[in-house]
Amino acid sequence: MGATKRRRTGPAVRELKEEIDLTVQSESLYLAHVIHDARGIEAPNGFLTVVFAAHEWSGTPTNGEPDKHAQVCWAPPQSCRRTSSPPRPAPCIAI
Repeated sequence: MGATKRRRTGPAVRELKEEIDLTVQSESLYLAHVIHDARGIEAPNGFLTVVFAAHEWSGTPTNGEPDKHAQVCWAPPQSCRRTSSPPRPAPCIAI
């Protein structure tokens, strides 16, 4: 029997809608990067951030969670810098 590939992008689709009001089809997302961080306020033992990219979406980005995020903007990847401590050389990707 052949293996079946299952897409696990449903949570990313939901979060994009809830947090920045963009509609993205699950099939349009692809894995771009995985970031491991050693600690965080809500995860003192470390966490993984899974970063997806999409080339197709609908809607205009808006800040759906202003209590969590200062702004939402389009920015080139090289303009993003990690602000964690200690500093890490890897850039983050802005939307």
